[in-house]
Amino acid sequence: MKNKTKKEKNKCNLLSKSNIIILVILGLFTIFRVLLALNIPLTILGNQVYDDRLLFQYSLNIGNLHWLGAYNSLTLIKGVTYSVMVIGFNKLLIPYSLGMSILNILSITLLCLALRKHFNKYYLCILYLLLLFSPVNFTTLISQRTYRNAILPAGTILIFASFIGMYLRKNESIKKLTLWSIISSISMIFFWFIKEDSIWILPFTMVLTILTIIYFIINKRKKIILSTFIILLPFICTYAWGHLIKLANYKTYGVYVENDKTGGSFAKMMSIFFKIKDTKTNDRDVWMTKRMLNTAYENSKTFAQLKDYMDTSMAWTRDDGEVNGDLIMWKIRLAMTNNGFYDDAKKADKFCSDVVEELQDAIDKGKIKLDNKIHISAGMKGMDGKDISKGISTTNTWIYDLSKYEGTGLTDYPSSLGDGGMEEFKAFSTLFNSNVANPKESSMTYYGRYIDRANSIVDIYKKLSFPTNILAVISYIVITIKLIYDLFKKKYDNLDTWLIITGVFLSAYLVTLEVALFLDYLGKGVNGFREFYCASTFPLLQIFKYLAIFMAIKLLIETYKEKQKK
Repeated sequence: MKNKTKKEKNKCNLLSKSNIIILVILGLFTIFRVLLALNIPLTILGNQVYDDRLLFQYSLNIGNLHWLGAYNSLTLIKGVTYSVMVIGFNKLLIPYSLGMSILNILSITLLCLALRKHFNKYYLCILYLLLLFSPVNFTTLISQRTYRNAILPAGTILIFASFIGMYLRKNESIKKLTLWSIISSISMIFFWFIKEDSIWILPFTMVLTILTIIYFIINKRKKIILSTFIILLPFICTYAWGHLIKLANYKTYGVYVENDKTGGSFAKMMSIFFKIKDTKTNDRDVWMTKRMLNTAYENSKTFAQLKDYMDTSMAWTRDDGEVNGDLIMWKIRLAMTNNGFYDDAKKADKFCSDVVEELQDAIDKGKIKLDNKIHISAGMKGMDGKDISKGISTTNTWIYDLSKYEGTGLTDYPSSLGDGGMEEFKAFSTLFNSNVANPKESSMTYYGRYIDRANSIVDIYKKLSFPTNILAVISYIVITIKLIYDLFKKKYDNLDTWLIITGVFLSAYLVTLEVALFLDYLGKGVNGFREFYCASTFPLLQIFKYLAIFMAIKLLIETYKEKQKK
């Protein structure tokens, strides 16, 4: 009878007048947001062979049960989440624009559900609406462009919401913890395989996981093995999913690798290349100089087979013969293709593994000196103190700019044709089943009023960003001081919320720093690409700002009520 009474009370609460009004308001705003999304034209860049077009081909091949298609130098270089999602929408007859809207709504709703025991419904409704109309989802290079960065904002909210929800349920039943663990597993698999640099989410997810396990050790010793397994399930599932992708690649192409930009023989080869010492250059834009290349040619007879093509090809090459940043990787892959090493996966893997073996032998014998710098990943140059200092300085500037939504907004962004012309373009348009910008006409003719409405919303966020930022900083200082005061009194009520808010901001900083270090070689040309690659930064900064302000208001109200009682 007690359980029944409780259910009846919950039902009554849900159907209360205030809740119905809230649901109607949220519903109307959500419908408006979806209709706006359906009428904003998408941009299909068929000429982006290494990016957009490649992921379209992935989708079509997966849809035809051909996995990633016939093998070439581009087959194993991108994550598959976006392509699987696109073909999934297609097969379910869900227009891409509608599917993206649903993903965005679900991720925000999940975040609100995760936080509902720490913030009341009014705070969460405001949070929902503020994230629903986020400028990042009205940004040309992110939301209009049909590329994997389009799902980063919603994907970021999804993964953070699921881990926050799981962490905040650590003292609840195994049933609830398991539910959030399953949601976290799905979210992590989804996010981890969008791009190859998803490692930046590990500090946040692992810290919350470790803190939860410590809580179990102190408070749930009887069920610690089961509880710990449930908490670790997202990492176990993601690891297992990675091996399933490796297995699919092995069955199809004969190489057991998830992605050859970050794993396998090619990644090992590039890692050694970027570590070769060159003391005669101060050009930080060049990750692998001609001298470094010559060192590799001299110590690897296998790699020396590419020398003629590398010396004569002007692909991605500057007037002085150097190649900026990671573009050298693409030039090497092109040279391997030209020499027939990408005829099949085993041949490419054999070439790279032979180069690795020869260079490693030269390193062991002292013929090649290594730079002893910090290498964040196999696909990045070595960095010293100056590089990191510059990266931090750039990140500080970018965080401020992105908090003001610089670079957001929609434009008349026409589609482009690839080698397949209009016939191929029509196939891609059918794949997305949404309004697509015509490569030969202005989108403003048909969709101008919707673009203008979206930009009006973005302008509101931009105008309010400065006072919001100031209020968020003051709020964070206030809640931090209050937390320290409470800790001295051995009160831990607000510790979890503060940890989450702090972790969200540090994650925003980390992903921005990663991008700043990677794009350093673009110099002044980084603008535009900055917002494109920092798609995850926008929602994290928003969540940080709003939660800091909400928590400060909540603490002030609670303090006022306590004084009134006294």
